Amino acid sequence: MSTQYVEIRKSRDFGEIISATFDFLRIHFKSISLTLLFYAGPFSFVGGVGYGMMNGQMFDFTALTQGSVASIINLAIFGSIFYVFLLLATMMSILMVNTYIDLVEKSENHAPIPHAQVWAVAKERIGITIVTAIVTFFMIGVGTLFCIIPGIWFFVPLSMIFILRFQEPHLGLVDAIKRSFTLVKDNWWMTFGVYIVMAMIVGVLSQIFSVPTLIMTMITGLTMYSEPSNSYSIFMTILNVLFGIVYTVGTLLLSTITYISMGFQYFSLLEKKDPSSLMKKIEQIGMKKSNKDDTDETY
Repeated sequence: MSTQYVEIRKSRDFGEIISATFDFLRIHFKSISLTLLFYAGPFSFVGGVGYGMMNGQMFDFTALTQGSVASIINLAIFGSIFYVFLLLATMMSILMVNTYIDLVEKSENHAPIPHAQVWAVAKERIGITIVTAIVTFFMIGVGTLFCIIPGIWFFVPLSMIFILRFQEPHLGLVDAIKRSFTLVKDNWWMTFGVYIVMAMIVGVLSQIFSVPTLIMTMITGLTMYSEPSNSYSIFMTILNVLFGIVYTVGTLLLSTITYISMGFQYFSLLEKKDPSSLMKKIEQIGMKKSNKDDTDETY
């Protein structure tokens, strides 16, 4: 039985990008999930604890209505933990998923890659990822600050900047940014469409992981409203923390959909500008024909 694989470096239209993303996930889901859980999961786990504790503090009505300084400080602390570790988990997931795609594309059989092998390469790219993220986020932020439209205009080509830097390491940051804008030229709307569609899919699916937190919020709100004198119980805090972890880890895994789709879009645009895979196939056909002729001459 032959190993299934999805050809990554290939020119695709809008529908084919969507289809290839889910085909790739179907084949590599286990390996990608383990990679994320091992290296981005701890950050997401701590963020989930902060998220749950933050929700717990928000619904401790007795302390908040009495203006408890400790409760307000705790709310700020847990909120900070949530957002800081959410950012770290996001950065790590961007690093790991794009490194995974890069390694699969460069492999001969496009087979799933063990998480340890991904980390061995990814850890050398931490510095590049951080610097690239800071610069690109700054560009998008400044563009959004002056007007939302420039921010969106910057965001679309820069959404592929990480896989571009891993695939074309000879380019510096400035050249990589220029390269991303060059690739997206004449394909801006398609790239924007791919990202929006995938982001919407992720947004809808992520609601599954937010259901327990929403139910807990409703129960807590009703309980505190009917019996405002009751303090927030330890049991409710534990449930909030557990549901917070489910939400943050679940959305972490779902985020791969967007990263993979933008990876396929990058390779699709790359092939339209520089059809190297087509030339490689032609060379392979020529080599096979040459080998066959040599075999016939031997006989």
